[in-house]
Amino acid sequence: MKVFRRSRLLGLLATSVLGIALLWWLVAGNHIDGVQLTERLLHAASPTLALGVFCFILSMTLSALRYYVLFAASIPFPYLLSATLIQNALLSFLPWRSGEFGYPLLLRRDYAVPIAVSTAFIITVRVLDLVIIMGVAALGSTRLGLDSAWLSGLFLILLGVIAGVLGSLRLFHKRSRHLDAVRTALLPLANFHVSIPLVVLSLAIFVVTSLQSALIIQAMALDISVFDAMLLNALSLLAAWLPIHPPGGWGTIDAIQLVILDRLGYAINSATASILAAHSFYTVLILLGGVLGGLARGRRKLEIGVGHDHVR
Repeated sequence: MKVFRRSRLLGLLATSVLGIALLWWLVAGNHIDGVQLTERLLHAASPTLALGVFCFILSMTLSALRYYVLFAASIPFPYLLSATLIQNALLSFLPWRSGEFGYPLLLRRDYAVPIAVSTAFIITVRVLDLVIIMGVAALGSTRLGLDSAWLSGLFLILLGVIAGVLGSLRLFHKRSRHLDAVRTALLPLANFHVSIPLVVLSLAIFVVTSLQSALIIQAMALDISVFDAMLLNALSLLAAWLPIHPPGGWGTIDAIQLVILDRLGYAINSATASILAAHSFYTVLILLGGVLGGLARGRRKLEIGVGHDHVR
């Protein structure tokens, strides 16, 4: 246990140093100062920024609705929305996607949902997200000047693996703990009454978050197209899976996004200031969402009492 804690601490220290180094490199290399960032934030286009905030609220609502579909309406939607806001904040500020554990822990504590069940549902939505962002990355790879063949092949392999696993789970009835866990995670995708709403919601979430990115970056004085924002969103989500990010993704995500924007033909100097300003705004927005989610969850617990409604 001590070795694990020490390794985790060293990993956190290493990613933090990497993030700080990249952030310094971006700021110093592009001659960005606090005045530029402050001007981008203070002079942000208010109507455009307001639309971006609306898209954030809509994306959180759609994400909660996706879990509402998976839980077959057995858990109140307002609670799922508050848990989604909390999980989104944890994912943003905790390293190595450890914030994913927020949802299972909250559901076990408040509604006695077994961790295996909620974890399986998270795997389900992440598989759908992965398929969508891989598809967008494959379609947009030529825009980045890359060979699309390997990305398209990887995307088709991913679809084939998912289809093969789903088919095997429907035909293979042998019971085991590991197979049951996989079956619980992926069988919702084999049920058309569940999978179709999930796919529609997942596509809607990706489109809304991409529009959100476009609007907030545009408000920070970088005229990015919606299609480029979709590609930036997809590749940023893929990069978020890499275990290299410090809390908040500061430095690492910014550097990755600027490499992408450079490949798309945007001027790096102006893009750097806009990306850092947008990241600052996102940090406040996501943190505020997490706080509001926590307050809403606490209020509901006071109204109904902890654990009065259980998932059977």
